[in-house]
Amino acid sequence: MSNLPPLNKNTIWAILNDEIDDATVNKLVWYYLGYEYEGQTETWNNNKVNIDWRDKYPNPPDFLESCPDTVKLTRSIPSENKQLLKEELGC
Repeated sequence: MSNLPPLNKNTIWAILNDEIDDATVNKLVWYYLGYEYEGQTETWNNNKVNIDWRDKYPNPPDFLESCPDTVKLTRSIPSENKQLLKEELGC
């Protein structure tokens, strides 16, 4: 997943404006949750994933296809960080 765009304000706006494809958005979320794809074995390494996520999702979920998974992801963000994101984006 080394070809991912940097997670910055431009990338977030590109996601919000639907300028980045869904597969890349999922890969970004998976990367920052700690999932690592092992190409040789074609498996997911979840050793760096928070135990709450790892227990429920040993393999990364498709956040854009699953409303419950997206809700869990949104609820896992501390409220002060949600507010910071709104402030940084000017929303």
